[in-house]
This record gives sequence, C-alpha cells and structure tokens, in this order.
Amino acid sequence: MVLVTTMGMLCSKRSATRSVEPVMLADTLAEPKFSRENSTGLFVGVRDFHDGNLEVPYAVDDAIDLAYRFALDQRVGLVPPPRVVLAISGSPQKAESKQRLRELESARAHIVRNATADNIFEILKEQAARAGDDGIFVLSIASHGFQQHGDAYILGSNSSFGSPESSLRAATIFDIAAQARRSLIFIDACRDRIGRGSRGATPDPAAAAPQIRRMKNVRGQVIFYAAAPGEYAYDDPEHQNGVFTKAVLDGLDGKASAPHGVVVVDTLYRFVDREVHDWIRDNKHRVVDPATQISMEGNTRNMPLCECWRSPGARIRPEIDRTIVTAYDENTRMLWQKDFGEPVVAAIAADLDADSFYEVVIGLHDRILAVDRDGKTLWTRNGETRTLRTFAVGDLFEKHTNQVVALWNGDHDSRLTVLDHDGSEHSSFDYAGPLQRVVIGRPTNMHAPKIVVASANSLMLLHAKKTVPVWQQIFRSASADAIEGLRIDDINHDNRRDIGVTTAGGTTWFTFDGKVLRQSAKGTWENAKPGRR
Repeated sequence: MVLVTTMGMLCSKRSATRSVEPVMLADTLAEPKFSRENSTGLFVGVRDFHDGNLEVPYAVDDAIDLAYRFALDQRVGLVPPPRVVLAISGSPQKAESKQRLRELESARAHIVRNATADNIFEILKEQAARAGDDGIFVLSIASHGFQQHGDAYILGSNSSFGSPESSLRAATIFDIAAQARRSLIFIDACRDRIGRGSRGATPDPAAAAPQIRRMKNVRGQVIFYAAAPGEYAYDDPEHQNGVFTKAVLDGLDGKASAPHGVVVVDTLYRFVDREVHDWIRDNKHRVVDPATQISMEGNTRNMPLCECWRSPGARIRPEIDRTIVTAYDENTRMLWQKDFGEPVVAAIAADLDADSFYEVVIGLHDRILAVDRDGKTLWTRNGETRTLRTFAVGDLFEKHTNQVVALWNGDHDSRLTVLDHDGSEHSSFDYAGPLQRVVIGRPTNMHAPKIVVASANSLMLLHAKKTVPVWQQIFRSASADAIEGLRIDDINHDNRRDIGVTTAGGTTWFTFDGKVLRQSAKGTWENAKPGRR
C-alpha cells in the first residue's frame, strides 16, 4: 500500500467552509484553494485473474470501500461521484461493499468491470489529466505485485506473475499520477501468497515489498507502503479488507485524528503502522517493527489530509438547580457540581471542538462559559453592559464544531452574538428591541444552517455566517399575544423541517423561506423589512 500526496490542504467538503488552520503550516498557505469539483479518482480492485492460480480475495472490497469513502462519505468526500472511475475484476465479498457499489453506481460513478493492465493504464492517464490544479487525483490499486531487477510491478487481470511485459511498472504509475498537482495513491500489491488456498504456503520472495525510493523531481510528497522492506501485505478475513486498507479506512474515519478532528500525515502514519504491527503480532505471531514504510519530504509531517471529525463520545447530562449546575455521565454518575452563586439561565452539553469529548455551555446573567468533562472552565465570554436572555448551540458552519448563539438584552436594544467553539466572537447583530428566543435549524441536511430568532411579536431568519436577516415577519393580534416559543420540526412529514412559532392563541408554521404553511394562532403575520422592530 502506498499513499502519495503533495503539499497543501486536501480535504474539504466545500472550499469556503473547510478549514484546519490550527495545524496549517506556513509553507502550505500559498497553495491554491482546494476544489472538490476539479478532483478525480481511480479505484482499482483485481480479485480474479486470467491465471486461475492467482487471487486477491478482498481486492474489490478494498477498491469499493475506498471509492465510497472518498466520494460519498461526507467526512472525507474529496471527489464528486461522477468523476470517479471504479475498475474491478471479480465481485465484492462483503454485503456492505455490495451495497456501496450500488450506491456508487446510483451516484453516477463510472464502473469498469474489465481491469486489464491496458485498461488501467489508459484510465490512469485520463483521470490524472482531468484533475484540475486546485483539485486532487486519488488513486488506489489492490492487486498482486512482484519485483524484478529492482523495479516493482503491479498486475492487471490479464497479467502474468513475474512478467514485466504484461504488468504495470509502479514507477510509471507514480510518474503519471504526479502530473496532477495533488495526488493520493494507495497501492496494496505485495501479498503474502499468490496461489488460491495457499495461505499456509511459503511466500514468494518476489512478491515482497520493495524498499521505498523517493521519486525524483517531485517535491512535497508523502509515501506510505503497506509493508516494511522484504515483508508482505496481508488480508484480514474477519473484516474482509486488506489489513493496511482497513487501517487507512479507520484512520480516515477519525481514529487517526489530531485535536480538532484533523487527520495529518504524522497521525495517520502512526495510527496505521500501529494497527498493522498489532495485526501481524496477533495473527502471524511475529513482531515487525516498523510494520510499514513512510517517506516524507519537506514540512509534510503536519500536512492536513482530511478533516475527519470524531464521533461524539460519552454524553454529559447537565441539570440546573437554581444557582447550581451538576453534570452527570450516561450512567447517572456525577462528574462535577458547581455553585455559581446566582441564577443559571441555561446549561447545554455539546462537543464544541469535535474532539470526541462533550463540554457544557453555561449561561449566567452577565456571561457565558464553557466547562469540560472534568469541571475545568475552558473559556468565558461576558455581555459587557447587557444581560443574557438565552442561547442556542449548534454546528453553524458545517465544520463539525459547535457554535453558541447568544441573546444579550440592554435597556432599549439587544445584541445577538455568535461565539465559535473556542469562545471567540465570530459575528454579531444589533436589534432595536428585546430579543427573547433563538433556535438553530435548516430545512434539510443539504441546506446550510440558519439562525431563527424572535422578539415578543417578530420572527426573523438570519444568515448563519454573515449574521444578517434574510426575512422578517411581524405578528399582529387584537389581544396582543406574544411569541412564547420556537421549535424546528417536520410538521408535514415531507422530509423538510419547518419553523414553529407558538403564541397564547396557537401555533403558526413557516417554511425556511418565510412562507406560512398553517396557522392556528389568532392574528395576522405581516412581511417586514428585515431588522425592523
């Protein structure tokens, strides 16, 4: 297995919203922006060969799983599915991989079911050439391989083991891939056996991993190899993937992430090497240290590969008793308790910085603070001369961190502030009147999040990043009913969420476009210029 990548930011769902500045190096800041739309991918899996004595049992699964990760998994998603080519020989073994193949086909990925050496070579040239300067070319090949006269070769479905003439020279593959400004290459070809049913047979030395040599005239490159020199890559029958491929998939799933959910070259290497080392020790009863190879040029050790946020870990449940906040774990075990000596406005648990650990955001009359699982205060933000009315917490910027939207009321006006996960102020919005309620929501997961805020008689929808009103509705009623509640729900059961506004006389439901869906509240709603009291 080889991973090759050039310097620069590689993983982004959209260039405007992906950022990993905490680990960005000065050398990478000058790189062009990343564009998913200009990226391409080629994923090759050769399970069946014309030579009936050859087989790589999970090669097709490896190719499909990596293609799915890079095209359809939102946590990685570097390549649009229509710009993906999947070249395979044979069928996947896992039910999960079979389903992923169907999903890739439905998403218009191009499937080639005749992965001969010539076909692979021609598609490789096409896909590398299609990758734009601000995109990336992702290549993975799972097959057999061999060495001859110091060169490494990879087999297509029609190749003969030990025949350079019918095989693909690895150095040529790397040279073609290097035509793209950015490239990620995975090659898993040095299997510990070449015959069907010969798992216990003596490995062929020609199939062992070569010593990595840095490619000439290519700068800022990182190379991972699945095996140490003279060693072999293995298949994992339990998970039905190559051992190294499984480790890479797990690493890009967030298990190799540094703080803030970013996978960098160094963290991925250390994770993969440890996983492969442990598998060989447990299953082959051998100690290989290191178990893999890596070559890093320049300042690539901390280069961001992907923002693969970790799934939130154990939840925290905060409870308020007047001036006291108590935090409990999932088993109702008390983690900490704090008496603030004044009434607590609200306490909300959320994984603010996408590090897999929940924090608790606590609101007091003049400030907001974040407290970690151990009860340590992480940051505090005050309202200056205003008093905190309420706040909401949510992922406003689709970076998988959480932001705090707070409402601060003065004597005659209000201020809405957006605080980032570290407590820094991102933006604010001033309103000539008291703002009282706020929620964060969006109609579907394909839409950007929005801020919904209400005063006693008006409802506004704000752009989350710019913090400016998009539309406003004002409520008029003979009894001067006030807005008592806001909520987001799929009221029509049409897979689109709507905005519910409750008054004493009933509830009105709005679309996120500001249109009234249904109304039981007694009164009328009027379109108003956004920001009007």
